[in-house]
Amino acid sequence: MIDLEVIGRETQRDALLSTLFQLVQSGWDESNVPADLKFYFANQSCLSLFNDCVLYSEKVIVPKSCQKRVLELMHGCHLGVIRMKQEARRYVYWPGLDKDIEEFVQRCEVCSKTGRMPKKVYSKWPEASKPFERVHLDFFHFGGKTFLIVVDAYSKWIDVRLMSRTDSDSLINALNSVFRIFGKSDLIVSDNGPPFNSQAFVDYARQMKIELKKSPAYSPESNGLAEREVQTAKSGLKKLMADPKYGSCKIPELVEVFLFSYRNSYCQALGCSPASKIFSFVPKTDLDSNLKPKQEKVKKRVRFDLRVKEKIIDKRESVNEKPRVRKNDDYAVGDLVWYRCEYKTMRSWLEAVIVGVNSKNTYYIEVSVPKHFL
Repeated sequence: MIDLEVIGRETQRDALLSTLFQLVQSGWDESNVPADLKFYFANQSCLSLFNDCVLYSEKVIVPKSCQKRVLELMHGCHLGVIRMKQEARRYVYWPGLDKDIEEFVQRCEVCSKTGRMPKKVYSKWPEASKPFERVHLDFFHFGGKTFLIVVDAYSKWIDVRLMSRTDSDSLINALNSVFRIFGKSDLIVSDNGPPFNSQAFVDYARQMKIELKKSPAYSPESNGLAEREVQTAKSGLKKLMADPKYGSCKIPELVEVFLFSYRNSYCQALGCSPASKIFSFVPKTDLDSNLKPKQEKVKKRVRFDLRVKEKIIDKRESVNEKPRVRKNDDYAVGDLVWYRCEYKTMRSWLEAVIVGVNSKNTYYIEVSVPKHFL
């Protein structure tokens, strides 16, 4: 237990504070002020004595031997850093108090296990330099059917495939049908769904010399490009289903209608349409057939500017692509970390150790699971 009696006793044993006590009691020699007491000399009007303790602005100056016990007393109910600092400033003082409080709370095991989820860190994917260099994959459900979406990071071209099953064989067959048109990718980004984690898919990627990247569990935004395009596809299909003009169309037909429209519509981030980006020409659409005058029939005296300048604007850091970035610590293999577990009924922070590096912000860890969770 720590109290003023203990602090006073330790003050008289502390070389620095016992000297300070004598100077406050007897008076300062301005010509011979110890270097480590100059701060107190400059603020001597704020100093006073209480029994064997020295007070600074009516707060007890705590000797080094008592500081840990004082922090333990103040952190008894596990207040946060800010509240603990506010409480400390009402009662005690020592140089570096704020920093010691921050470090003490950071080392508290109870606070670490039950703390809030820290803000997630997002890193921008490097820009793709060619079509299908990097593709993002995801499954989604619509109208009672399951689809695979394939998104090209370079052109924002999307491909949607109807899937009768979502096992590894069906996934591989769907990807092969895409790669036979556009060529193999260098990198596939996906979540941790069973087909993407299957050994058959891993072996397929190794055989095709394709690198695999998985988004961390509970962080689908790491595969944000696929997630956004899934929402775009669902929204577009819902609107087509609500349009009486397409009332007789089945879902696979609606998918084709949506894909043609999406691929040939202007994308602000690209400065052109996905189709013209990937094919390097502008495919002909209904708008061209119905609204664009034929060049040979334009009268010379009428000045039409029929050329559409496609501005290739470097806008890849658009609202949809721009990640929130904040400073992040770099971790190394062997570092001890806290891992937020949200598996089934478990909602807790668990101790873990870094065993491998997956990417700039994702790591492989080995988790120490408490016995009562097993």
